[in-house]
Amino acid sequence: MEDEPLIERRHHLQNVSTSRLLDNNGDIDQVDIIARHEPKSDFTGHLALAMAACTLGSSFQFGYNTGIVNAPEKVLKEFYNDTYHRRHTDDYLNCDDDSKENCSILTVLWSVTVSLYCVGGMLGGVSAGYWADKFGRKKTLMLNNILMIISLTIEISSKYLHSYEVLIVGRFFIGINAGM
Repeated sequence: MEDEPLIERRHHLQNVSTSRLLDNNGDIDQVDIIARHEPKSDFTGHLALAMAACTLGSSFQFGYNTGIVNAPEKVLKEFYNDTYHRRHTDDYLNCDDDSKENCSILTVLWSVTVSLYCVGGMLGGVSAGYWADKFGRKKTLMLNNILMIISLTIEISSKYLHSYEVLIVGRFFIGINAGM
């Protein structure tokens, strides 16, 4: 290898901190000082922060948002039922009674809520390359976090708007966020 003599010379110089050439009077004629460079650790606080932001800002959200909708299934179905009752005062979306039509509406609403997250995830995954090329990877991740905040705001507002459609739209946008 052509760099081997240079590498050997560097290792030799790192081991010799000073070399002195004395003249006849005992004075130092020449001093070569080699600065020793102790390599710093590659793991810094900024790197840890960047790793946490990337992890919490993207892949963590996918797993979290996949599982978060299944745990409160009964609560969300009650929300659908209350919202439906507000719109149709005589009717409830219960699967307990004999009305199969109401039960099927509740099942369709629940299925759409769960599945639009996956559809959004596919759309986000397909479009991620385009956005990364357009804005750069770092800026795309930052914009993706803004999309997450918007999605969560949409989902939270569904309760105050008494609209399960808004919740479903929020699930779609959070799917796009998780796909990116």
